[in-house]
Amino acid sequence: MTLNSHLLGPQDAPKLLWIHGWMGTEADAAPLLQSPGWSRALLCPRLPGHGDPAADAMELPELLAELAELARGCEAAAGYSMGGRLLMMAALAHPDAFSRLIVESAFLGPQSAQERLERRERECARAQRLREEGLQRFSEHWYDAPMWAGFRPRQARMGDASALASALECFGSYRQPDLRPWLKTLRKPLLWICGEQDLLYREQADWVAKHSDARLAILPAGHNVHAALPEAWAEAVTSFLPPVSQTLLHLEPRKQEQ
Repeated sequence: MTLNSHLLGPQDAPKLLWIHGWMGTEADAAPLLQSPGWSRALLCPRLPGHGDPAADAMELPELLAELAELARGCEAAAGYSMGGRLLMMAALAHPDAFSRLIVESAFLGPQSAQERLERRERECARAQRLREEGLQRFSEHWYDAPMWAGFRPRQARMGDASALASALECFGSYRQPDLRPWLKTLRKPLLWICGEQDLLYREQADWVAKHSDARLAILPAGHNVHAALPEAWAEAVTSFLPPVSQTLLHLEPRKQEQ
């Protein structure tokens, strides 16, 4: 495996794959472990461009394959924003690797060539601005956007501006397929989390509610729900997952076969 992954939480607990968003790291998931009633470990890969040079040369198909391999050892997989898009693309390409999906604040994909072109121009311009301004200055105006609803990261964003810009260009939303046809036919359990103040992604969630079998959790936050409301996020996810006792019973036969 090229991806550097971190396991947060009890080593012997059922694992949830958790894929961070653009400019994030596995540290963004740490507050979730402190939520009352939370009883899972979080397996958190570090995405290319986010501080692990060994992974920076990965192309999209290779990244999706590695995320799928990590998911095989987890009872469910969750992804936030860019991580949510990558999670859905990995589940589309490798459906047998995933059992339950949790998607937070993720884009469904361009619906036309024109929308794809507009997103490419916007995201490449954003990447160039990051290179020119540097990470800290870029972050100052990035988190002023209405989608964040006043959210500020608990810690300053860390990383190399050029590598993060390249990650946006390599794994940007303009490179993903329109995932709506896939979601219409998806039969795996899916939890879709969205902040009610994140208007664009609330529209995405409304489409999911109308056209798929997903369970929705609309919470009073902006784009970054898990960081703004970690306890509410954990409660929504816990209610979506089977009880830990059932999960352990399901996993026990696998241990005996080894």
